[in-house]
Amino acid sequence: MENKEIALRDWFAGQALAAMIAKFPMIDKLGVYGREQTREEIDQIKADLSDSAYGYADAMLARRKEYPDAQ
Repeated sequence: MENKEIALRDWFAGQALAAMIAKFPMIDKLGVYGREQTREEIDQIKADLSDSAYGYADAMLARRKEYPDAQ
């Protein structure tokens, strides 16, 4: 992957992550959005959201290759 693609991948992932957090607010340690969460559970939620965000970014990059004008 080129540096340009890495930067674009990170940007796409950031946009996807922001949308996911806006749609599903993070569950905080005090349980404001649900039951109380442990630090380990919160860390796992963050890791899962990050993995999903990069999954969306990778899908967007793959689709971009099908549209030469988007390059």
